[in-house]
Amino acid sequence: MTTGKDFQGKCRGLSEAAGVAFWILVVGIAVEILWQGIGRRMFGEGGGDFRATLQAVGVECVEALPGIFIACALWNLAAVFERMGKGVVMDAANARDLSRGGGNVIGAAVAALAVTPSVLGWIQDRPGGVRFDFEWVSVALLLLGLALTLFANVLRDAAALRAELDEIV
Repeated sequence: MTTGKDFQGKCRGLSEAAGVAFWILVVGIAVEILWQGIGRRMFGEGGGDFRATLQAVGVECVEALPGIFIACALWNLAAVFERMGKGVVMDAANARDLSRGGGNVIGAAVAALAVTPSVLGWIQDRPGGVRFDFEWVSVALLLLGLALTLFANVLRDAAALRAELDEIV
């Protein structure tokens, strides 16, 4: 049964793990950006030109884009598992957050495949237009995001059917 105490305990554990992973990722990204903007200049590595530091921060932000999307997906999934840990499984809010999580995973894949390589090329004055950095991990992320959005659609339909059955009963 999906509302059993064992299932709810596992969901609460997954919610906490996703929350911890979210904060570790956010802190790691923030530290990297702050290091580029402040730390390197403090230790004389940033150069005398503030524009070079600004460019380094910009490059770091662009490189962090897939991680930012993954952090958002973890936040959405933590909310889903938190509600499921309370026994709320077939719910429109779960479907919404699962769909948002899937969309964020898709965003991470697209950022890793096309956005980050293209923008980095433009920032670093490399000739050429849109660039693609084809990696199997990014393709797997794309498929995972599509699967999450598909599951969200199934959950949305199940929640609607459950609400309709609750009205009848």
